[in-house]
Amino acid sequence: MGLMSDCQTYFQTKNLYEILNVEKDASNDQIKKAYRLLSLKVHPDHAEEEKKEESTRRFQTLAKIYLILSDEDRRKIYDETGSADDEDCYLEDRDWYAYWRSLFPRITDEDIKSYLTKYKGSEEELNDIKEYYLKYEGDLNKISQCVIGYETERDRYIEIIRDMISKEEVPEFKKFTQQCKKQQKNKYKKEAKEAEKMKRKLCMGGNKSLEEMIGNNRIQREGRFDHMLADLEKKYCKPPPAKKRRKQ
Repeated sequence: MGLMSDCQTYFQTKNLYEILNVEKDASNDQIKKAYRLLSLKVHPDHAEEEKKEESTRRFQTLAKIYLILSDEDRRKIYDETGSADDEDCYLEDRDWYAYWRSLFPRITDEDIKSYLTKYKGSEEELNDIKEYYLKYEGDLNKISQCVIGYETERDRYIEIIRDMISKEEVPEFKKFTQQCKKQQKNKYKKEAKEAEKMKRKLCMGGNKSLEEMIGNNRIQREGRFDHMLADLEKKYCKPPPAKKRRKQ
């Protein structure tokens, strides 16, 4: 895919300035600062393993955007044409991690971890959630591409949005309500599958519910316990020997 396609896929827009959240007339320093902030948020080193590849691609796309907007000639061409699909100028085989390090040599892995720790629950995080919620009119699929750690923080983010809605800070978009219901439904289906898997694992046949399974397991355990007590009684609680009668 070309850069513009990647921009649409990973940032839901082909507008490079919009991705960095800067104005078209932003200075080079403003663009660099915006790139630094966003690159910390999408850095692959702190993505979940199953999201590592996607996060890496997003990180690379962001680096290419900065490469264009930080170069006077390339930026001018983009401003005039609105396009930037010439892959030759992006050096596809370039080491984008090394490029990032060359721009921000003082940023360590510890800095990234520290930033993300401070970000969670911060005013900045709340503002980001609110901004993307309004921007995409409650579309959680699009919001998930922009907010840090959406997969692991999804339930918390949804509660934050609901709290904003209840306080009338944002409107309740129909898209948001529909997707929340769908996600809840999918969650129930997943839990049902897990229960069924547990049922098979425990070798419990028939159409018994999970509650019945748990009850049967309890009965079986109690039965085994009663049996064990009976064995112990036989072994250690033998009745005293009967007294012999005296011969008359």
